[in-house]
Amino acid sequence: NAGFADANGVVIGDKIEIVTNGEISPIENIKCNPDGVLNRIDLQKQFGVIKTSNFGCIIGKIGEKGTPFLIGVNLTIISENKGELYLGINDNNLEDNSGEFLSIVTITVNTTIPAK
Repeated sequence: NAGFADANGVVIGDKIEIVTNGEISPIENIKCNPDGVLNRIDLQKQFGVIKTSNFGCIIGKIGEKGTPFLIGVNLTIISENKGELYLGINDNNLEDNSGEFLSIVTITVNTTIPAK
């Protein structure tokens, strides 16, 4: 289970912009930026919350039961869901992690699509 941190609430149609920097070590002797550990499919398949995204990358989800999605260094999306925005690491074992990522989250409130 990735330890997701609550970032903010969103509704359908909100524009979400996330820019992240920093460096972590998601496993001993391996460091990465918010895009995760490159070219280590073995690690992403063994430890990844999202098996198709780089191990150690920053991920998000909307709502406690939302489907995790890749964020990486930066991402801009229009929310298709309503709920709290959570950020986490693509790693199912956070006990051996060190370092930090800093994310700046900008939410532009939906003014055109009625909230559901």
